[in-house]
Amino acid sequence: MNSKNIIRSLNNSQVKHLIMLQTKSKTRNDQLEFIIEGIKLYEEAKEDGVIVKTYYSETFYRETNKEHDYEKIEHNEFDYEIIKDSIFKEISDTISPQGIMAIVKMPKNDISDIIGNDNKNKVKIMLLEDIRDPGNLGTIIRTAEG
Repeated sequence: MNSKNIIRSLNNSQVKHLIMLQTKSKTRNDQLEFIIEGIKLYEEAKEDGVIVKTYYSETFYRETNKEHDYEKIEHNEFDYEIIKDSIFKEISDTISPQGIMAIVKMPKNDISDIIGNDNKNKVKIMLLEDIRDPGNLGTIIRTAEG
């Protein structure tokens, strides 16, 4: 492993920030950032260029570097930190964390991004709130399509 320090405490300011982003919508909305977890989401965010900072579990970091001859993470174009496995699991929002999470920029969209600005394609939008039964959602979608 390289000389980068490993975050080993829940009292670390970065860990506290991650927890706030995970648990407080006000924090996410004020900072226009949120947390993603997992390899697939990370790769998509990397392609979209929205990653602010990356966090690796100690095991993920070690295994990834071992498999790729210390190149994959060391030459990552994003700022990153390594977090002790037990702390990573504590702050993760998933039951079985994959060992990678990132802070990403919140996309800025308005209604014109969704429906377009041209009058040629008439887009219909259905807004749903508090749907609790998946069967009801299916019925609503089938009815709308009809």
